[in-house]
Amino acid sequence: MTNKKLETLETERLRLREATLDDAAFTLSIYNDSAFLEFIGDKKLRTLEDARRYITENFINSYRAHGVGMLVVELKDSNQPIGFCGLLKRPYFEEPDIGFAYLPDYTSKGYGYEAARATLNHAMGKLGHKHIQALVSPANVRSIGLVEKLGLHYDRDDVLPGQETATKIFAITV
Repeated sequence: MTNKKLETLETERLRLREATLDDAAFTLSIYNDSAFLEFIGDKKLRTLEDARRYITENFINSYRAHGVGMLVVELKDSNQPIGFCGLLKRPYFEEPDIGFAYLPDYTSKGYGYEAARATLNHAMGKLGHKHIQALVSPANVRSIGLVEKLGLHYDRDDVLPGQETATKIFAITV
């Protein structure tokens, strides 16, 4: 377990930073967005307290335990949070996978690619990861397009622990 804060990543338009409990309202909105519910699943966040608990248990604990986690993506010019992007360390995979989710008003503007490219560059450069995966719902054609644009290639379909249907797994190796 590490107490070191994750590095804040910056791109031309975006800042990727650790989530804090102050991000509870934003987390609640994105985790209850219809696309999130359809393609990622219902995490049962209904109140600000649910969101704060989720941030603590899933984001902050991941930062400290694994040195990676989902980061808040915000616009640099306004500090407006627009989504999440980061690395997830799952107990059933050796290497992390990249994940992302955005509010609908901020999709199809290149933000997802910009944040994910920065995340991959940091993961494979500074953090030294040699293999990164992306887990995508087979019906999520927009996310499949994004991971392919990032250079990840289809690897396999797999039924993950706790799931009933197969997930598409994409991967990139340096």
